[in-house]
Amino acid sequence: MKRSRLLLAVVLATAARMAAAAEDDARGPRDQPEAPQNVVYVTSFDSDAVLRFNVDTGAFLGVFVPPGSGGLNGPTGLTFGRDGHLYVASFVLNNSVLKYHGHTGAFLGVFVTPGSGGLQGPVDLRFGPDGDLYVVASYAGGVFRYNGQTGAFVSQFTADPDGAEALAWRGGDLFVSSHMSDNVIRFDGETGANMGAVTDGPLDWATGFAFGPDGNIYVASFFDQTVVKFDGRTGEWMGTFADTGFGPQMIAFGPHGDLYVASYFGSAVDRYDGQTGEWVSSMWGNGLSGAMDIAFRRQPVTAP
Repeated sequence: MKRSRLLLAVVLATAARMAAAAEDDARGPRDQPEAPQNVVYVTSFDSDAVLRFNVDTGAFLGVFVPPGSGGLNGPTGLTFGRDGHLYVASFVLNNSVLKYHGHTGAFLGVFVTPGSGGLQGPVDLRFGPDGDLYVVASYAGGVFRYNGQTGAFVSQFTADPDGAEALAWRGGDLFVSSHMSDNVIRFDGETGANMGAVTDGPLDWATGFAFGPDGNIYVASFFDQTVVKFDGRTGEWMGTFADTGFGPQMIAFGPHGDLYVASYFGSAVDRYDGQTGEWVSSMWGNGLSGAMDIAFRRQPVTAP
């Protein structure tokens, strides 16, 4: 009798599991946890907003920072801090850095107050190895340093170059591009001392630059509408890597090794093969107007 009851219980439990499995299959992937996506954030200078796209598919993922949020006016550079929040340079009129929630895009306040320390024309910005925020000042010249926790002005870290555009940290030192001298310059990461140019070759209004997976330096030449390649050890010109055709601004290598270019005139983010420089695809539309800078992040994002 006991054995019969046990057998009946097993049969009923098995039937229940099979029914539950069938129900799950019927529901399909809608009920499964959303897989993380590679996301690219892009500043839209002319519409005063930050947008998101799926890096792999190019699908539009929505407006992350709405137009003019918190006084955003002509956004240029953007970067994520160690706290996970987004920091955006506001170029037009207010010369400031604004802070937004890293997951919702909600405005969290002014991080660097307008003109703090003499800041004029903020373009690119990055947090340094010391945790402080470094901001390129295209009009004031050089790079300005701000407390990474409070946004308070610390110092003008470098007095040059004039016409500074983009910056990057590598090996503990700071590298900055200049549209005036049309090169990339290396600065001592502790003292800010000028250590000389690391590129040598023709550029016409150097804007964004990036160190490639191969160790070489790739620089956007705005008026030539190209991305030029330089030897990472000698600085020697290695020729045109990609013909962008639409006024390249900031550039970055993505999570799969391809080169992404913020195209100001094209109002798009263009993707180029990281090995050959051949055009692969473009992300555009949905209010993107005057693309300036890009930042990558891997996270779950629900498309609109």
